[in-house]
Amino acid sequence: MATGYKAVRYRFSRKVAAEIRAFFGLRHAATPTMQILDTFADIRMDDTDQDGWTVRNPVTGHYRCFINLEMPRNRTRWTMAHEIGHILLGHIQDVSLDGVPDDVLNVMEREANVFAEELLMPWEFFEGHALRNLPEWAEHMEVSQEACAWRLLQIPRVYPSSGRQRLGLTDSDFTLLMAQCAAAVIGTKAIV
Repeated sequence: MATGYKAVRYRFSRKVAAEIRAFFGLRHAATPTMQILDTFADIRMDDTDQDGWTVRNPVTGHYRCFINLEMPRNRTRWTMAHEIGHILLGHIQDVSLDGVPDDVLNVMEREANVFAEELLMPWEFFEGHALRNLPEWAEHMEVSQEACAWRLLQIPRVYPSSGRQRLGLTDSDFTLLMAQCAAAVIGTKAIV
């Protein structure tokens, strides 16, 4: 496990997700997360209090991923993408996470989230649809409204002069969408 880094590798996390999309030929929002995860790990649907977690067998090197079977489908897709991120970003090795400093764990969680959002919601998947509200975007991306809101709120920073046009919205519809996104994330745990 890489316990020495303390900065989130945003560019690297996005690059790995883009490589996986290219490898699997993904060009639309219906990313087959179970198929992708099954390529890298044995999947066990489990009745657990956690969304999911992954372990690596120190003898065989194989991964086993446990996913909470009680979650809604869109949440399950996010969790699977997140766990794929942990595997491909090198977060899961032959050692326990006990004793790993919280700041390093936080970096690994953020990297897995960046990977998941790039795998499930790359910017090109938003272009040309002109959906007007958060529930429509979340349904189109097949993710939770919260996950979609966090991604959409990045648009003004990523595309400061053309975000509204990329989504195909009028100024008033774009303003309303950003307000819906902000409302969706207020009071939630930030993905940082």
